[in-house]
Amino acid sequence: MKENVKRLKDSETVCEVGIGINAGEVIVGNIGFSEHMDFTAVGLAVNVASKLCSVAAAGNIIIDKHTYDTANCNYNVKAQTPILIKGISNPIDTYVI
Repeated sequence: MKENVKRLKDSETVCEVGIGINAGEVIVGNIGFSEHMDFTAVGLAVNVASKLCSVAAAGNIIIDKHTYDTANCNYNVKAQTPILIKGISNPIDTYVI
């Protein structure tokens, strides 16, 4: 945030992003063909992380409860309203760090 305050004073573009954190198994690799090849990751963990990113407000970091508990984090967190994700039957419990 300090950097954004400085950039705002200098009439520069500020960085306003939210971050979503999720852990799980994914498949990574090159996908495509010789004229158009991309390195990418696919899987449920990627989809959940993407959804968390999309609901994270600028400057916020959102982590799902399972990842938080597994990592033995000691950050101050605030519980959020559980998030519904297409393809998952139960809402995902999340925290804002």
